[in-house]
Amino acid sequence: MKDEQAWAQLQQRCQGCGACGLRKERKNLVFGQGNPFAKVLMIVPAPTVAGGRQLLGGAEGTLFWELLSLGGITPEQVYVSSVVKCPVPKGRKALHLEQNTCLPWLRAQTKLLSPKVIVCLGQESLSVIMGEELSMAQCHGQWFIRRGVEMMGMYHPEDLLQDQTLRPQGFADIKSLEQKMKQLRMTSNK
Repeated sequence: MKDEQAWAQLQQRCQGCGACGLRKERKNLVFGQGNPFAKVLMIVPAPTVAGGRQLLGGAEGTLFWELLSLGGITPEQVYVSSVVKCPVPKGRKALHLEQNTCLPWLRAQTKLLSPKVIVCLGQESLSVIMGEELSMAQCHGQWFIRRGVEMMGMYHPEDLLQDQTLRPQGFADIKSLEQKMKQLRMTSNK
């Protein structure tokens, strides 16, 4: 009950945020989706305008959930959040100012979730979370430990849709996540 109240309060405070220019054009704030008590946190750069109230909408959302399912991972086992909470206008990435302004919200979510595993989907979220420019081609599927949390970069579903030759690597990364979850005995969210 205490965790649920803390989660609701955080979401309400985030909803009221107007610290950057994205708030002016925002129709929906996308706080996250999935199980807020999961021990796997997956981070995307930002919601898309096309996604509506979802972080991963349309074809990329479909592909994402299908890949998880193929890896034996259920939606109940993950929580998906983003570096930036407001949709970014089509055709551009979130600005560094927008990322830095929103990052405390993601940190607060991470603190409440207390995940055992964090997966950064895409180059942009990987670089922001790791605090340095990293190449997804070199880092995807490799595990890092930061502050006692297992972390991995994985291709964003949009990347897999744009370049289908990356799909086998995306599937291998999901299988690596499945193995890590088994290794950490994360078969349930309790």
